[in-house]
Amino acid sequence: PLYWGAGEDADLAEERRLFFVGMTRAQRRLIMSYARTRLRHGQVTESRKSPFLQDIQERLLSRHEHQAKRTAKSQEQMTLFDI
Repeated sequence: PLYWGAGEDADLAEERRLFFVGMTRAQRRLIMSYARTRLRHGQVTESRKSPFLQDIQERLLSRHEHQAKRTAKSQEQMTLFDI
C-alpha cells in the first residue's frame, strides 16, 4: 500500500485491488522484491513487506534470498546524462 495504516478503508481496498490487478498482468512469471532499508529524508529506515502478500497462497510462491553487493561507486548518485 502507498500509506501503511493511514487513510480510509476504501483507499486501502483500492490499493489492494490495484496490487492484485497488477499481478494478473504477468504472463509467465512475476518477480516481486522489496528493500529491507530505504533512505528517506536523509535517514536510513527499515522497510516492511506489503501486508497484501499474506493473501497469496504459499504453494504459488518460490522464495529466494539475495544480498545486494555494494561497491563504493554504487553509493554515489548516478546521472542519466553525461554533461
